[in-house]
Amino acid sequence: MPAGGSVAGAPCCRLSASHRSTERTARHPTDVTDAQWVKLDPLLPDPSCLSGRGGRWEGHCRRLLDALRDRVRLAEGREAAPSAAIVDSQPVRAAETVGRATRGWDGGKKVAGRKRRIVVDTLGLLLAVLVTPASTQDRVAARSLLRRMRDTAGGRVRLVWADGA
Repeated sequence: MPAGGSVAGAPCCRLSASHRSTERTARHPTDVTDAQWVKLDPLLPDPSCLSGRGGRWEGHCRRLLDALRDRVRLAEGREAAPSAAIVDSQPVRAAETVGRATRGWDGGKKVAGRKRRIVVDTLGLLLAVLVTPASTQDRVAARSLLRRMRDTAGGRVRLVWADGA
């Protein structure tokens, strides 16, 4: 089966009622083949937003990401919930078309735009993401970011590393 497409009018996946299948090439390389995706698809839960129980796609993706992260950590011989995390931020230039309320000036890096902040565990697996105007100070954004991390990773994280720059 082509990446993101279907063969001879067959549905491309269980979610095909909510989108149109298209013939397209994969934009990002992956280690999972189309044959493997055919086997993986029945194992993935249906999003509650498609089964009439409400909910949003974001919640479905977050639960899926959490489950995959737990499996990777267990396969590495670690606890499912991390006990340590790493915080970092990176300014990103924003075009003039980006609203002023979501843009700012990072005086340290001399960048006008936004700042993406992430928290990862010691394996580099994503725990939380926060995007703010670049002018938002790290100490201000840290509260919201660490709150998101706590909601995602549970209360087990006891140590968080952050750089001073």
